[in-house]
Amino acid sequence: MILTCAPNFRDLGGQPAAEGRRVRHGRLYRSEAIPTLAPQEAERLATLGIRTVCDLRSEAERAHAAGHWPSSSATVLPMDVVADFRADADPLAAMRENPGEAGAVALMIDTYEALPAACAPHLALLFDHLAQGETPLLVHCTAGKDRTGFVVAMLLHALGVPEDAIMADYLRSGDCPNPAVVAATRRIMKAALGKEVQESALIALAGVRPSYLAASHARISRDHGSVAHYLREAAGLNEERQARLIATLTE
Repeated sequence: MILTCAPNFRDLGGQPAAEGRRVRHGRLYRSEAIPTLAPQEAERLATLGIRTVCDLRSEAERAHAAGHWPSSSATVLPMDVVADFRADADPLAAMRENPGEAGAVALMIDTYEALPAACAPHLALLFDHLAQGETPLLVHCTAGKDRTGFVVAMLLHALGVPEDAIMADYLRSGDCPNPAVVAATRRIMKAALGKEVQESALIALAGVRPSYLAASHARISRDHGSVAHYLREAAGLNEERQARLIATLTE
């Protein structure tokens, strides 16, 4: 574990990629939001030399808990994914109808179905920075599993990482639950619903499941036919740019 305060902070290096290559270590990282760091952990993070931080949180989330970086050399790219969700959607409709586990799972499925459209413009910007060599790069949101999970999955797709390896990385976010994230989820849901959320629902909301990421893929298949078409049509990943990413980020 690199950071005890952010147990899901990890290097994406070592993943199998296109043409028998591997994702380079020390180029791409993912995480939940990083709180104020103890001096020792700040020094540890500084040694990674992160140059670009893709912050997928909303403006309200950033105002509530600003990111903390040990160096002013990192360029922070605010990418408000929540703002790009459909304005007329009630994100908690499923939980209002069923406050138990089934409602929580339905809410998560709805969220993941909305992620491809919401994230497309941000993926285009992310690919631009990567193509320009702005690495090491960190992608994070608040919990580091949903918005970050989808964006990282699409980035790994662009590098030719196989589906099973992408899913395995996504599911790793459930191996080290962050107590702060679980507590925040409990508070948010209580405030939104006006009552305590059931424990089984909380587990579904704060965790990761194969069916969640699969819902994003199913939506992409319906709207674009394949992930490759989605990346090209919605995120501007043409063959030249993809080849540059693979050459830069894999070995």
